Amino acid sequence: MQRAEDARQLRQQVSILLQEMELAVANRQWQRIRVLDKQMVQLINECSKPEFKGMKEQLQPVIASQYRQLLHKIDVAKRDLESKMQRHLSDKEGLEAYHASMDSRLW
Repeated sequence: MQRAEDARQLRQQVSILLQEMELAVANRQWQRIRVLDKQMVQLINECSKPEFKGMKEQLQPVIASQYRQLLHKIDVAKRDLESKMQRHLSDKEGLEAYHASMDSRLW
C-alpha cells in the first residue's frame, strides 16, 4: 500500500513540476527553468528505482511531450528576443547617425 502511495506522490510531483516549468517559461524566468529542470532530472532518477518499477516508462512519454512543448515556447521567446535586440540595434544606429548629423549642423 505504501508503494502505491509513494508512486502517486511521485507522479503528482512530476505533474506539479511540469506546471511550474510551464509558468516559468511563460514568465521568462530562465534561471528558474534551469533549477526546475534539475529537479525534474532528480525525479526521473527516482522513478528508475526498483520500487517504482515501470513508472519511468509510464511518465517518460508525458514528460517528453511536455518538454517538447516547453522547448518550442522557449525557442519562440528566443526568436522574439533576438528580433527585439536586432530592432534595438537598428534604432540605436539610426539615432547615432541622426545625432552625428545634428552635431555637424550645429557647428
